Amino acid sequence: MTTLNYVAGVLANAEVGGAHGPELAALRRRLQQLADPQAGLLPGKVLEPVADLPRLEQLPEPPPGRARDVLDRLAVVKLNGGLGTSMGLSGPKSLLEVKPGLNFLDILARQVLALRQRYRARLPLVLMNSAATRGPSLDALRRYDSLRVPGLPLDFLQGREPKVRADDVTFGAGITAVGDVHVTGPRHVPAGKVLGG
Repeated sequence: MTTLNYVAGVLANAEVGGAHGPELAALRRRLQQLADPQAGLLPGKVLEPVADLPRLEQLPEPPPGRARDVLDRLAVVKLNGGLGTSMGLSGPKSLLEVKPGLNFLDILARQVLALRQRYRARLPLVLMNSAATRGPSLDALRRYDSLRVPGLPLDFLQGREPKVRADDVTFGAGITAVGDVHVTGPRHVPAGKVLGG
């Protein structure tokens, strides 16, 4: 299978799955980068260590007015798209109980609300959900009535891209699909390995 056919097959499946123009263009670029062994590499010789980085406890507390000004211009965006299926969970990892009666989202919501109260700041919390995590996560946050910020959504859906694993492609002069991944038509890749997201 040629690189062109492989990329076309993955893109066709993404489009059938609901991906739109900008998502497809970004996916095409990333798939084509797989053929370039230097893509995404940053040579160590161009990196320099940070000489002296202060510790958080060494930094002075900002004046309350300054802290509020800064927090009023920020938003906490939480990547929340992962299901915990590989961990044996049946829902979002963020709903895993980490303290008695509290999950990760509870702790995050309480931290945001505490900062808002302390500095009288707006500071929105916005979740970047997947289609699978959206419902359960928003349901879990309903108990925090004051979490919503007028004019802003509490979440948005992340872009979807198929999973591409190392055992699905070989790297070299071009991308070649291996195993049971075959492009049989302009819109169909029957093997489930390349699909996902």
